Amino acid sequence: LRKPSTTRSSGPAGPRVRFAPDGTRLAVWDRRTGVHLLTADGRLAGRIDTGRRVVYGMDYSPDGTRLAIAAAGGLLVWEDGCSAPRTVPAAGPGA
Repeated sequence: LRKPSTTRSSGPAGPRVRFAPDGTRLAVWDRRTGVHLLTADGRLAGRIDTGRRVVYGMDYSPDGTRLAIAAAGGLLVWEDGCSAPRTVPAAGPGA
């Protein structure tokens, strides 16, 4: 994959495409099927089920080992090598 000059594709729900810092992976969100993790040659490396929740934004950690997904109801954190993301619930008023 060639990393474009911009790494964001924004829509009403925020960035839907995010390149890993080293450009070897790409995370793509689809409202119906969740986040797809693609390799540099376009192969599907994994999928993160977002439960049909709206994704407001995504970003990789600087070292590319984690992907944070801001979704309705909380933050999902996927770590390289894990099969499922960790969920950090949204804080309510007064938290």
